[in-house]
Amino acid sequence: MTQEQFGAAAAVYNKLSYNSRNQLAEILASTTGNDSSWNRGKIVNDYNGANNNGNLRTQTVRRAE
Repeated sequence: MTQEQFGAAAAVYNKLSYNSRNQLAEILASTTGNDSSWNRGKIVNDYNGANNNGNLRTQTVRRAE
């Protein structure tokens, strides 16, 4: 978990998760250092190794509700 300050009063923590090929699979953003929290949003990358040589297939951006 890394902490970054983006010009806001509250710090934002980022957690990066990688798949077995060391490709960035998920980014969680939250205002707490909790690993499972993503109250500021998350980005999920979906790769398809068999059909397109492991390139990014889709990217889903989810905001916290």
